[in-house]
Amino acid sequence: MTDRSDNLLSLSSRADLLLDTNQLVEAAEVLFELVQMQPNWERGDGWFQLSCIQDQLGRASEALASAEKAMLQQPHHPLYLMQFVELASRYGEPNIALAAFETMVHDSCSQFEASQCQDSVDKYSRIAHQLASRNAASLGVIRQRLELACQALVGRLNF
Repeated sequence: MTDRSDNLLSLSSRADLLLDTNQLVEAAEVLFELVQMQPNWERGDGWFQLSCIQDQLGRASEALASAEKAMLQQPHHPLYLMQFVELASRYGEPNIALAAFETMVHDSCSQFEASQCQDSVDKYSRIAHQLASRNAASLGVIRQRLELACQALVGRLNF
């Protein structure tokens, strides 16, 4: 391995140890250093982990920015999309959250067609209610937009 690879792996291991001991501030600093050195670390996982920590620390704008960077690494990764939707909705970007939500629903539509996803339906219903409460759109408009993204989902939504 090269010195750079060794350094990246060392930073990743250090961040994991800090997380294991609930040292969030320090873990965030180490992860930030890691993604500055290698922005596409683990195809977005570094940014995703950093976003989760920043959210726990109450750093809303940083968490949202990091979630967006994770999503840019893998635009259709379900965890990255979910994190971005949750944060954008919670921190005042409901229209952006709704657009990402539509992408997330569209990407997972085959699950709904297979009828093996009540947890996802419940989760998506909850997100739709959050978006409506934050004035992204009315529940009726959200339902129509989701219907365009995935017809199989709409009849199963809880609104």
